[in-house]
Amino acid sequence: ARRGVLLRRLDALEALATVDRVMLDKTGTVTEDTLGLRASHRVDSAAQTAVNDAALQVQAAALARWSAHPLARALAQSTPATDATWSDVTEMAGAGLEARDDQGRVWRLGSARHLGIDDTEPSITAASLWFGQVGCAMLRFDFDERLRHDAVAAVQSLQADGLQVTLLSGDRAARAQAIGAQLGVDAVIAPATPAQKLQVVAQAQREGHRVWMVG
Repeated sequence: ARRGVLLRRLDALEALATVDRVMLDKTGTVTEDTLGLRASHRVDSAAQTAVNDAALQVQAAALARWSAHPLARALAQSTPATDATWSDVTEMAGAGLEARDDQGRVWRLGSARHLGIDDTEPSITAASLWFGQVGCAMLRFDFDERLRHDAVAAVQSLQADGLQVTLLSGDRAARAQAIGAQLGVDAVIAPATPAQKLQVVAQAQREGHRVWMVG
């Protein structure tokens, strides 16, 4: 308790002693939860839109204020608050936000797959958010993402205790692999939705492992 940890179940300490697998989330867990917007990029599929990049960023930042995700918070802080209004805002776990503008058009902010576009470009290794309409991304926002100062040491300590450490992330495979290499984890599984993460944990449990999920 003095270290700021609240135990909801004291028997968790006993269970913790039997753990042999550790699954780590990425964003905000092994990486710093405060990120900075590095750059925004116009996506080719929307190159002909009449709305300029600055106006699109203001719209995206206004929508991002509806989420507590570290990437959304960083985008929201990139521009001053505006009067841009969104309605019917919903957040889909592991995907992103969806909302309607004042003309009733549906927009999305989140992962590439949330916008219904392909995102297999291996050269994009930054943590990113995409903004646009379904099937038509307009902007991609890239963020500076740094490991927590003690993340590598924590992984090494767990491995020294005989635990297998896996990075289990919803981010694109290239980004997760890059972070996993910095951490020195035993395995990387990405991209994975929240439901898929649960399936990974459940499968390891069915195989007889005691799993510790952090994130």
